[in-house]
Amino acid sequence: MDRERQERWIERETRKMDRERQERWIERETRKMDRERQERWIERETRKMDRERQERWIERETRKMDRKRETRKMDRKRDKKDG
Repeated sequence: MDRERQERWIERETRKMDRERQERWIERETRKMDRERQERWIERETRKMDRERQERWIERETRKMDRKRETRKMDRKRDKKDG
């Protein structure tokens, strides 16, 4: 796998995990590394999770806005038809 595909795969896999599983996974992975590398890796993974949460929030809010926009559009059509 090239680097980009690998990163996408990792993101997909971590999205599948709930928060608790993510934390256990991080703990398991960090046990394999020396202390300094552990700390850098933990920071990176934590930032990634925060970013993922932000991205999911943005997606959710965008879907809400799209639904509202679609509802307003349908209301205008109905009003036009009735009026």
